[in-house]
Amino acid sequence: MTDQNDKKFIKFLSKGAFFGEIGIFLTGKRTCSVIVRTTTVLHAIRKEPLQAILEEFPQQLTYLKQVGRQRLVEQTNNSADAEKEQILD
Repeated sequence: MTDQNDKKFIKFLSKGAFFGEIGIFLTGKRTCSVIVRTTTVLHAIRKEPLQAILEEFPQQLTYLKQVGRQRLVEQTNNSADAEKEQILD
């Protein structure tokens, strides 16, 4: 994963990982990009069908939101650190 401008590495995702929860459940917009290094199978689902499915699985919805909040905080902290580095350089 990279930041929205593809300038800063955020993290590697492993088999079974997911992304997009921040945009779907928290901010309504994309906050990062994903660049693959190997052949990858991606499954996409739109917001409305996902929300309909998760109405039947509220614990999963809670989990996805928690992960999104944690990642958003990590991205915010990483951005602040990058800004500090630029100021110090």
